[in-house]
Amino acid sequence: MSSCTQTRSAAAALPLIILLLGISISAHQARAAGGLFSGPGRSEVLSADFSAVVATFFLDRNLVESWLPPGLRLAEDCPFEDHPVIILFGTQRNLTRHKWLALRPRWGRCYRETFVAVPYLKLQHCPNGKPVFHFVRVYLNNMPATTQGIKRFGWPKICTPIHAAGREYRVLRGIRGAVFEADTHYAEMKPVDRNNKSLRQIRQMLSQTLVLRHRGCLDRYRFNLHFETARISPVATRIQLREGFMPGLDPTEVAVAGIDEADFGAFAIQCRFTKVAR
Repeated sequence: MSSCTQTRSAAAALPLIILLLGISISAHQARAAGGLFSGPGRSEVLSADFSAVVATFFLDRNLVESWLPPGLRLAEDCPFEDHPVIILFGTQRNLTRHKWLALRPRWGRCYRETFVAVPYLKLQHCPNGKPVFHFVRVYLNNMPATTQGIKRFGWPKICTPIHAAGREYRVLRGIRGAVFEADTHYAEMKPVDRNNKSLRQIRQMLSQTLVLRHRGCLDRYRFNLHFETARISPVATRIQLREGFMPGLDPTEVAVAGIDEADFGAFAIQCRFTKVAR
């Protein structure tokens, strides 16, 4: 075989080699992200670095139920009199999609995001099933992430300005101004006791199956904040929930102690989360 023919053959094989190398790297990264990568027909794994403050509220059950999409209802066996609502507000970095290849969209490098999670829900067609949770609203300041999240998965996202600097974190919404404000005291940032009862309960709630409504269907996902490897520290924060943050919610201002000082207190978390279809 001539040297020219060998060169042409090598050039033709190069794209295939690059593709196979990309698939191999993608599989390795997805396994590292949580062991969620599997064989043919594999689901897309979404992962990102997440730095946030987590605060838990207990609200009127009828109000919380009014936020749910069709097909979901509050679980009757919820162990709390009022219903838990968990707010996570912080920053997403290094968003990555893993399937055949690992893709890191430019717009996923860094943006603010605020999640409102409601655990202890039941699927109406499966009332005897295990509890699930749902994000009833997600605020973020990135339009591509908003449109892609709604289109691909049915995330209830709202794109809006979010300002964060030092201790302050503010979610704005049109002429309403700030609908969410937090002033968080980051003091020693010592590790939280992993045997903290409230932390175990919050972890359990956020480890329930995630359900999102997409194109009329309720899709199930495994949403994993990887508490076992996350950096978690108690923090104290003063939160203002203002008119427009959630439908029907009266303006509320509350000082939340750290989770080391109060039941269901606040904590900061730094983790690499993963999300994959069940």
